[in-house]
Amino acid sequence: MEAARHRAAVDGHGDVVRFENVELAEFDTTHRFDVLVGRFILQYLPDPAAALNRLAHLVRPGGIVVMHDMDVSNADVSRPLCPIWNDCYALLRALFRAHGIAPDFGRHLTRVFLDAGLGWPNVESGAMTGGKPGSTVFTWLGSAVQAIEPLLVQAGIALPDGVTIDDSLAATLERAVLNSRAMVLGNTHYGAWVRLDKGLE
Repeated sequence: MEAARHRAAVDGHGDVVRFENVELAEFDTTHRFDVLVGRFILQYLPDPAAALNRLAHLVRPGGIVVMHDMDVSNADVSRPLCPIWNDCYALLRALFRAHGIAPDFGRHLTRVFLDAGLGWPNVESGAMTGGKPGSTVFTWLGSAVQAIEPLLVQAGIALPDGVTIDDSLAATLERAVLNSRAMVLGNTHYGAWVRLDKGLE
């Protein structure tokens, strides 16, 4: 949070931006906001529609609610097939399922908005795509798998044969993809938003 405050100050917004670290379920305020934005939040909550409804009540009439979540359920993420890429990507999906989290949650955002009483949202999606030398997609998957390794071990999820999870994983993935001459996909992102013309009752 200190890094965020420092960045706001450097950008000249230190006097108008405030950061707080709170339990989401307990957060309340008498203020009403112009915009509510959540990134990779709803998919981890036990009742995302109820949480979204409660938080949307903090938005003023005419304000905007924006939610951004992901989908890691795709099993076909390299073409031609690059086995190590698919195997490492599958670890993300397996970890979500091990913790009872829908790996395709991003595709549920419309239903969540409707269940929250916000009406039909506008939805856009896109997937990180790469394959050529130096693509950021290699760093993305390599660092993601490296970051979740302790959670994989705790969940009893077996690592792919021959895969070493360390700082060299991104380079290993890049070499394999280049040798396969493959196009590879990262996670798919979904963004949904509505304008609360009348606010919530």
